[in-house]
Amino acid sequence: MATVVKAVAPRGYPDHRELAKGHPVFIDEEAIKRRGCKVYYGSVEERPDGTIVTAGSRVAEIVAAAPTIPEAGELAEGCVQYVRLLDGWGLFHRSDIGSEVLLKKRVEQAQLIREIYHYRLSKGLIGRAIEARG
Repeated sequence: MATVVKAVAPRGYPDHRELAKGHPVFIDEEAIKRRGCKVYYGSVEERPDGTIVTAGSRVAEIVAAAPTIPEAGELAEGCVQYVRLLDGWGLFHRSDIGSEVLLKKRVEQAQLIREIYHYRLSKGLIGRAIEARG
């Protein structure tokens, strides 16, 4: 079983958190649940009148599980639409998380790191710094 988590954040995060604060949040938890995912609230505040507003960081995390990472990624991606800001302020998330393209890229990077490690191991260079001269 594979799990993918998609973080949904308000525009302004992370560099201008003051712009990302105070926006009313609506999350359709039932729609997310019907699609087989879970939602965890992030950086939000509940006001005395019951309104939930952004607090300057990630609003929610959508969690999906499926037999493969790409399948879980598609499930989570399909649920992002159920997280909204009622005043029209923008939200964003990384649509590439859990995708086949990103997974392939990460596997290629891991293979390169393995190759470099094995080369350094074969030359007795593990734990030693190499400085360029020039």
